[in-house]
Amino acid sequence: MFDSGFLEMMVVAVVALLVVGPERLPGIARKVGAFVGKARAFVNTTKADIEKELQAEEMKSMLSRQEKEISSLRDMMQSAKQNIHQEVEELDHAVSKAVETETDTASENDEALTESELLTQQHIENNVNSHNVENDATMSVDNTSSSSTKDNIDAK
Repeated sequence: MFDSGFLEMMVVAVVALLVVGPERLPGIARKVGAFVGKARAFVNTTKADIEKELQAEEMKSMLSRQEKEISSLRDMMQSAKQNIHQEVEELDHAVSKAVETETDTASENDEALTESELLTQQHIENNVNSHNVENDATMSVDNTSSSSTKDNIDAK
């Protein structure tokens, strides 16, 4: 409240003794003491209520800040979840495309292998046929030369 020292209290007590008188002074002092006690209790209660209100306001503002932070974290989590789902879908699509490409390449390789085998077989057949033709020609030449040799032998 207001600052009062010992000297000031003595001045107030002397003035009260002179004004009220010595007979009524103890009763008035009790009443003033009770009033001062009630006033202090009221001030202390009011201070406590104000402090509780301020703490409640601080708690409300803290709760509000935390709710905002939680909301932003939820938004971040939702965004991250969507990004992960999108990346998984992209990877799934890329894997599917790679498998399709690999399957197409494998079937093309199978077709190319079959085509290559056919070409090899034709090449072998051509070689065999040309070899047979050469053998037939050689045999014809041999037969012709052996016939002429026979004729030469018979002529001698």
